[in-house]
Amino acid sequence: KGLRARTGERRDLRAWVKMQAVGMRCIPRWVRPASSWNVLRRGAASSSLSHGVSYVYPSGKSAGQLAPVPVVGDSSGPSDAPPAQGSVKVAFLAAGVSSLDISMLAKPPKSEQVAGLEGVAKVIASASSASGPQPGTFVVPRRIGAFGTFREHAELSVDDVIALPDDVPVETAATLGIAPRSAWAALEQLKAPAGSLIAIGGAETPLGQAAVQIASSRGLRVIAVLNDKDAESWKPLSQLVKILGAECVLPESSALKPGSGVSAVLSDLGKAAAGIVCGKTVHAAGVKKLVKNGGNVVSATEDLATKDTSSDTRMFEELVSLAVAGKLRLWLRKMKLSEIGTAFEQTRNCVGDRKVVLFTKEGERMLQSSA
Repeated sequence: KGLRARTGERRDLRAWVKMQAVGMRCIPRWVRPASSWNVLRRGAASSSLSHGVSYVYPSGKSAGQLAPVPVVGDSSGPSDAPPAQGSVKVAFLAAGVSSLDISMLAKPPKSEQVAGLEGVAKVIASASSASGPQPGTFVVPRRIGAFGTFREHAELSVDDVIALPDDVPVETAATLGIAPRSAWAALEQLKAPAGSLIAIGGAETPLGQAAVQIASSRGLRVIAVLNDKDAESWKPLSQLVKILGAECVLPESSALKPGSGVSAVLSDLGKAAAGIVCGKTVHAAGVKKLVKNGGNVVSATEDLATKDTSSDTRMFEELVSLAVAGKLRLWLRKMKLSEIGTAFEQTRNCVGDRKVVLFTKEGERMLQSSA
């Protein structure tokens, strides 16, 4: 059963890589930045959600035994009453699942709270005198943990949301919060000027994919190091990373093994000025061998997204501009919000290195209307 799953992953990846190579017009509907935003915006006034579902981490359980549970009839669901001043009512469309969500299972919250750290929602009602996002506007959390995203609707403070342009793809908007923010923060630590050669380990992960694309957009040259334990996945993953912007892709086994051809690569490209180790799929030693003596090597994990927020505005502007231009996209798996248990298992096991995106019923309707 596991073998069949991995075979399916490789088949999906090969198809995705092929379509990336020939242009955005050939990307499957679930990752295509089509006019789905505008379709949903036109239908905003007719949205009629009834009671929705939230998934919460219940308090009072021991560590390791937490699990998201559905709560039917969320009291913050849409009604005829307008939202309070300074608030907006929203319908959630999609949310990304990250390793940070998984870590919440091992650290019970002090009180019951809605799960989910990143996602995108549509404003369906705003206070009459509000100066914030108006109905039909798409919003994401202003900061990590501002509110839970694994739900169908909520009433949120305008101070906790930030509006998006219409032309950001829904899947990208749903996954802007963790991997791209963490990759951006890691690259800021490197302070590498345009034209520099850097090494990125774990480039096959969502975090690594984002790092390669952001680095490439900044004019940095990238040597990518990939985990190659699964030999059959190596070729399509290496093609994917090259398409995303890497100048050279090396298997980790070669980076660690003396006389494996890495010296020939380094003689052509030179050693990297700095490096990033993304996640835990590759060893730092393989990346450090590609970096000049004294070069900075940053260990990047997804919790970087929760660190210093002083540069949030600059970061958000850069990430959104890349998303609008189609230069920031991750290899994704689309699932329903109701499949959250399976999504957590797949994220925990890093199946195929695909980022899971959970769609609500409203998000599914949007995709169907734009098909």
